[in-house]
Amino acid sequence: MRIPWRDTVATLLVGTAVGVYLAQAAGPGLPGLHAVRPVAGVVVGLGVLACVIAAWPLDAASATYGRWVGTLAAAAVIAAGVALIGGSSIALMALVATTAGLWVAATVRHLTQSRPRITDRDLHDLIDREKVTR
Repeated sequence: MRIPWRDTVATLLVGTAVGVYLAQAAGPGLPGLHAVRPVAGVVVGLGVLACVIAAWPLDAASATYGRWVGTLAAAAVIAAGVALIGGSSIALMALVATTAGLWVAATVRHLTQSRPRITDRDLHDLIDREKVTR
């Protein structure tokens, strides 16, 4: 089982987000990233970028997976809003945790589920059905 390059890049991005959070939580370590709001902005940016890079169509996933990930994503959006607007360190921690949770869920899904492939036969069947309906 090989990890796709997209998941490798997403892993680096989410790892960087967690590292930035840990550096901020440990004390003044990174210039410009000592407060909650800038760190939350970095975590949101890296999380969205990881999501865009490693995205797969959700229609191939089960409904249970879709609901679970949707709930986790909604929690991440709420935590991001509270961390960015309110400057809450607890919300920042929740944002990092939900971002990491989304990454884990997506990576496990990508490693355990094969990506849907369209064969030439499937394409010809689709074209033939389209011709019949016209």
